[in-house]
Amino acid sequence: MISEPELVGEEPFERPGDRPGAVGPGIPRGPGPGETLAGGQPPQSGGRPRRAWWWAFGGALAASVLWTAGLAAHRTLALDPGGYRATEDLCELTEAGGIRSALGTFGGRGAPLSSLHPARDEASCFRTVRLRGAARSGNGQGEELATPTVYVSYILHKAVDPEPEFEAVIRAREVMWDGSTEVGSPRARAVDGVGERAFVTAGPSQITLDVLDGQAEFHLTVAGDIDRSSGEPVVDLFQLEGPMIEDMRALMARLKG
Repeated sequence: MISEPELVGEEPFERPGDRPGAVGPGIPRGPGPGETLAGGQPPQSGGRPRRAWWWAFGGALAASVLWTAGLAAHRTLALDPGGYRATEDLCELTEAGGIRSALGTFGGRGAPLSSLHPARDEASCFRTVRLRGAARSGNGQGEELATPTVYVSYILHKAVDPEPEFEAVIRAREVMWDGSTEVGSPRARAVDGVGERAFVTAGPSQITLDVLDGQAEFHLTVAGDIDRSSGEPVVDLFQLEGPMIEDMRALMARLKG
């Protein structure tokens, strides 16, 4: 007759949880501090795995904090306004002495607009010019005095870097202008001597200076009339490139003052 095996020493088959450190559903917890394993033996690990886990977690947390702080510092440096400030009256700061010397006097103080926002501050100014010599535009009947206009805008970017899209916007505008019927389509051309990057786009009836300086973006446009009887521009706008650059430098200096 076959009898059941005698229970001597360890059981012939191990059950989940018999080994120290085993895990799984229904497995009793391991010995706590000061407790001993079965047989009176002290625990082998001494709590080291738990301390190692806390050290690893602390190191990862410290690395995350440092990375976040570094990213915040990078963004702060990248979005440094560079001394530029917001303004509610851009007309007051736009003297445009070079343009006035070349064309005439401003008709009134102009029409300023402004908008303040945590992401960007904007301001603009629209002014008309009384031409020296009272040039006229028309067909001889009901002639009107030619009134070139000056438009300047200023954007201080505070949340994004405008540099990647600066030239792209200018090129897109150039493509749209090329589709016009105006004789002599304008071409954007890089110029030096003002800001970090600058372009001049000139045509018979309009010339624009676009400038980027750090987080500050500027646009200065002078638009003239076309004599409807001859088809010729009333004002030679191509002569204004130099004065416009000088006027832009002066405006940028005032916005840093």
